[in-house]
Amino acid sequence: MSNGSLWIEAMSSAEEGTYQCAVHVTSKNDLAIDTWTFLSRKATLRLADLSKFELQPVDRTVAKGQPTAFHCLINSKPTPSAVWLHNDQPIANGGEYHILPVSNTLEISSVQSRHEGTYRCTVEGAGKRRSSQTARLAVTIGEVSNELSFITTPRLQVVEQGGEFLLECLVASRIRPQVRWLKDSRQIIVDGVRIRRVGVSSILVSRSSIEDTGLYTCRASNNDDSIDRAVSVEVRAPPRITTRPATKVAVETADVELECGTAAARPEARVSWYKNGEAIIGSEYFVIEPNRLRILGVVRADQAIYQCIAENDVGSEQASAQLLVDAPDSSSVAASSGVPMTASAPLGLRSTSSGSRFINVEWDPPVQRNGNIMRYHVFYKDNSIDRERMINSSSTSATLTSLQPFTMYLIRVTAENEAGMGKFSDSLKVTTNKEQAVPGKVTSLVATATGPETIDIRWSPPSGGQPALRYKIYYSHDPLEKSEKETLITTSTTHYTLHGMDKYTGYQIRIEAEGANGSGLSSDTVRIRTQSDEPSAPPVNIQAEADSSTSVRVSWDEPEKDSVNGEVTGYRLKYKTKARGAKGNTLVIDATSREYTMGNLEPNTQYLIRMAVVNHNGTGPFSEWVAVDTPGQDKEERTLGAPREIRPHAGIDYILVSWLPPADEQNLVRGYQIGWGLSVPDTETIRVTASTTQYKISRLSSERDYVISLRAFNNLGSGFPIYETVRTLSRETPHFSEDSDSDDADGQLGSSESTPVGLRTEAVSGTSIRVMWTESDESAFNTQYTVRYSTSVDGNQHRYVNSTETWATVEGLRPATEYEFAVRAVASNGQLSTWSMAARNRTWSAPPSSAPRDLTVLPAESGDPHSASLHWQPPKYSNGEIEEYLVFYTDRESLSDKDWTINYVAGDKLSHQVSNLLPKANYFFKIQARNEKGHGPFSSIVGYTPSGGAILSGRDRNVPRGHGSAMGDTVSLIEQLQSIFQTNPLYLMLLIAFALILILTLILIIMCCLKRSGGGGRKNGYQSAKKTSGSGGVGGGIGGPPNDLWINGTGSHMRAGASDYMVDGLATAHLTAADIDSPTPRYHHLQGQGTLTRSYHQSSQSLEGRQRTPQVVYTGTGRHQPIHKIDFDSPYGSSSAIGSASTPPLPPMQAPPSGPPTVIDGYRTLRGTPPNSSAANALRSFTQLAGATPPPPHSATSTSSMRPTIIAAGGRQVPVGRATAQPRVNVANIYSPFASCSASSDAGDSDKKGECMEMRETTPVKTTGSDKIVANMLPSHSTEDLNAHLESLDTMLDDLQQLQHNLHLDTSTDK
Repeated sequence: MSNGSLWIEAMSSAEEGTYQCAVHVTSKNDLAIDTWTFLSRKATLRLADLSKFELQPVDRTVAKGQPTAFHCLINSKPTPSAVWLHNDQPIANGGEYHILPVSNTLEISSVQSRHEGTYRCTVEGAGKRRSSQTARLAVTIGEVSNELSFITTPRLQVVEQGGEFLLECLVASRIRPQVRWLKDSRQIIVDGVRIRRVGVSSILVSRSSIEDTGLYTCRASNNDDSIDRAVSVEVRAPPRITTRPATKVAVETADVELECGTAAARPEARVSWYKNGEAIIGSEYFVIEPNRLRILGVVRADQAIYQCIAENDVGSEQASAQLLVDAPDSSSVAASSGVPMTASAPLGLRSTSSGSRFINVEWDPPVQRNGNIMRYHVFYKDNSIDRERMINSSSTSATLTSLQPFTMYLIRVTAENEAGMGKFSDSLKVTTNKEQAVPGKVTSLVATATGPETIDIRWSPPSGGQPALRYKIYYSHDPLEKSEKETLITTSTTHYTLHGMDKYTGYQIRIEAEGANGSGLSSDTVRIRTQSDEPSAPPVNIQAEADSSTSVRVSWDEPEKDSVNGEVTGYRLKYKTKARGAKGNTLVIDATSREYTMGNLEPNTQYLIRMAVVNHNGTGPFSEWVAVDTPGQDKEERTLGAPREIRPHAGIDYILVSWLPPADEQNLVRGYQIGWGLSVPDTETIRVTASTTQYKISRLSSERDYVISLRAFNNLGSGFPIYETVRTLSRETPHFSEDSDSDDADGQLGSSESTPVGLRTEAVSGTSIRVMWTESDESAFNTQYTVRYSTSVDGNQHRYVNSTETWATVEGLRPATEYEFAVRAVASNGQLSTWSMAARNRTWSAPPSSAPRDLTVLPAESGDPHSASLHWQPPKYSNGEIEEYLVFYTDRESLSDKDWTINYVAGDKLSHQVSNLLPKANYFFKIQARNEKGHGPFSSIVGYTPSGGAILSGRDRNVPRGHGSAMGDTVSLIEQLQSIFQTNPLYLMLLIAFALILILTLILIIMCCLKRSGGGGRKNGYQSAKKTSGSGGVGGGIGGPPNDLWINGTGSHMRAGASDYMVDGLATAHLTAADIDSPTPRYHHLQGQGTLTRSYHQSSQSLEGRQRTPQVVYTGTGRHQPIHKIDFDSPYGSSSAIGSASTPPLPPMQAPPSGPPTVIDGYRTLRGTPPNSSAANALRSFTQLAGATPPPPHSATSTSSMRPTIIAAGGRQVPVGRATAQPRVNVANIYSPFASCSASSDAGDSDKKGECMEMRETTPVKTTGSDKIVANMLPSHSTEDLNAHLESLDTMLDDLQQLQHNLHLDTSTDK
């Protein structure tokens, strides 16, 4: 057309292609006609058309209430319009139907029965119309799985800048899932303007730009699981020139540079240079560089229009500049005479050295400078061409580079002053050296990533030079890692595949062709990144702690970069309760998060948590389960106490502070505040989270004292602080850390510059922790490392592990134990660095490795014979917090463990009561501990019998227990005691201590008794008589009636009869006179079978009316002597006579311990009472009841007048009455160690047993002939004789009063 436009009629596919126009401008000057040519940018012409369907609707069977979709996709420009038909009826967009833009997909949000039928779409565009195939929708009714499944997924998209693109995503599940969109691991914010949601869960992006290029992920999740589907979107943009070349004017021989900078374009733009419409090919003088064109040694022919055209598949853009070339400046400054004052020619131009690519030249200054020489201009050219190049030099020498080998060059030089350039020197001819022929530069190098670990490389052979014999492939990481060197691979072909590359890692590759004389020039470097892959490691340092009774906060760190194998798009978190068969839940968390709080949990429940890394290729391996318990109730927020411990570690310019939380675990801690200052605290403060237990204070001054403060805080404010003063180390003096070991002296201590940094730890198992660090001096050679670790459990005793790598796995640790680690470097010359900063970590828990200790079974404290109380101590190695104890018991030890009865006891309890046991049955008990990892071993079995509460050891359980044999019971008891002492040595020590105390007590008592008894004999006291033979007399004869009591005239021994037995639970005995030496009796009235009887009837006015009272008599002179009780049917026990007589003194050395009551259960005793009481004398019951002085004693030889007597202290004879059967009180048991005995006969109910006592004196009494012993006394078988003497009762009372008086005198004498 007249305006230069191009008009095309009847457009057909033959006219499709790229169009560009050229404009020529001609100008004339005095010397020649110049032509200037301009090129336009390129334009692409395509013919509109309606292509075939890429996706058509297909038959679907969908459960009622679930979503579904039908596709109708045609890629045509412009985008065609589509109409959907349901049962051949058009469908309106809206309501339950959603027709998506761009793709024309039909979505039904919730399928119902009315949606059944046929579906098809009709598309119109470019004057054409197409109809899709027909699809049928069937609706079913039934249970729908909660498993997530994609119905539609996003498609790979390539769009041009400014256009729009649709990302489809439709997911089916029983519970409507939550759908989120992410771009390059970051969640997309749907603003409803440029990015808006269409259909059920798809998004439409309008006005796209290059920044929208990336990887888009549709993430659908419900309470059970989460699924992702990722797709890449490329937004293509035409190039744009940002730096345009500028028009320049240059003189001949000068060098000119033209710049052409472009903005980012996708795909990358190609920049071409044109001179007057002709493409410029790079050469020695036209050097094409990225974004720049260099013209060396400009000549007049270089004057033209220069254009840079940037183009890609989307479009192109051009920029132009004009270059004008002038002749060298010949102007000069005239002198007064009119002669120019330029400098003369330099002298002595010469070549000092040369090579195949360079020449060094020197010269002398000109003779006539005519001013100051500003610079020298060196001109040189190839002798075979006319283009001359120039370089400037400020001195009298220069180096010419980038020359061709074995080529002659013409060189000349001129000096420039204020007037301009002077005269040229003579030309110098220099030929460069000959260079051996080598292959040329490799071209068309292309690298393609074919997998996560493979790269395919292809190239073309060099176009010039010597033929290539082989090729050298050099590759390295991009960017080049520190101290990394290129890897060399040699091949003879023009293609090669690299294997074993790092996943999703950038590489730079170049190739050199090698010939017979060596390698040629290197090719251009290409850069490529391997493809991504699924992550190969889970997140690290996963920690979970309960925020409240219904929420748990989980934190983690991203894994090592080389294990991600791509860009992290999220983290998958699975959690479940520890109950067997519990169903897990899955959450997917954004990639930018490092912690997450799970809510709506159950209180007082243990949860298991594990995590995995998610990228575009899928989900990596999961971590081990991490257990966390939600508390039964939320922690209270009260004023916090001080942290339990603060441990500062000082360096030259830092202090590393670590601590333990406050002791009150029920008080909520929301964080910690660390403060520090020079000599005063809290000059500077910082707050950290509650899970942080270590902080490094940096930028401190060396050799200064800092006061560190630490306090916990919550919503109520800060708690109580804890302080510590720390001094930083010196920069000049070699130093060790404050906890260094003595073995540091074995090597030379290095500076802190070689100390390893970045120490971190990761628990691997219950017995191992992996320690990793970074070497501070990467140039060090053959460095070894020493890892130091300790724990407070064994007193922070240091142990060491050596390593030649920057990591070490410490084995043999205790489960569920916190360890502290530090590391230092050992150089090849033996120089030691300082210890690094400490890092702490805890090993995983493990099942208990030992059983609960000291299991003891005792009778129930309540006294219930059907129950037993169990006590134990925790296992020595619990390997974690004990959650519960399992108490096993059975009455048959041979049963398997599963058949034993089990009681479950909370882990914080150390005792338990087992009920519903059968009396006299043998039970066996054992106990087992359980923590979060499992069950520990069983304790040893302990046996128990509920009736007696006996504890049986393991070896006693199989011994039959006889209940009828006293010997068997004794042996069993001894073995049981032995078992107890073996299993519980503490009991044995206590028993020994008790025995020693008892022995010492007995020794002291004996010494006291000996001391008192050695104080001298008493004048009126009794002395023990020697025993006499009891072979003669009636009582001792064979066949005679049994004699209850023999009273000899001079002795005091009374012996029991043939048998001893128990009566009413009290110890009683028969006494015979055969073994008794007693003084001459005063009262010897014996009745039937040798018993002493006297009938007293209760009366307040007569002897018969006195109360029957059991009497107690103390025998012997020491308190260790036994006491015996005698029952008296005597009216003297009546309470009516109490207090009627004065209290007589006690006999010396015969008073019982003070304090026993006078009246017990209505009975009166002869035993002494406390001083100043109404019953303070042992014989008071007799004296108080006496009404008159007893009559004088009868003759010892008159048996008719004898009455039975009790030999009392002081030589007095006390009449003994015979009582009828009455309840007896064993007073001796109350006042131990005195014991009682009684003598009884086989008389009838009316003839009751007389009780007796054995009484001895410490000093023997000599008997004379006049005091002959009555060895055999005939019993009286009639009561008349005894009743006849009742009238002599007054005489007996007088005798008792006299006896009491004498006893009182003896007591006074002892005092």
